[in-house]
Amino acid sequence: MRYSKEEQIAIGARLYNHEITHREAIIEYEISSSSIDNYIRAYKRSKGIPINSPPSVKQSSPKPPKRSSDMDIE
Repeated sequence: MRYSKEEQIAIGARLYNHEITHREAIIEYEISSSSIDNYIRAYKRSKGIPINSPPSVKQSSPKPPKRSSDMDIE
């Protein structure tokens, strides 16, 4: 089913405020998990709540090879 922007924000508010679970929303509103995420984002935008973005993958720099002076010699 297609919901208006206002309806999406209202559904997003219910989810954000923990009035219903994701599973309940999927059943009650016949929407997908990705729609749930979009509705919560729409609600947050409408209220000026910061939207968390997924953490970026940091490229770690390769470690330099160990030198003999770095190793414990017994």
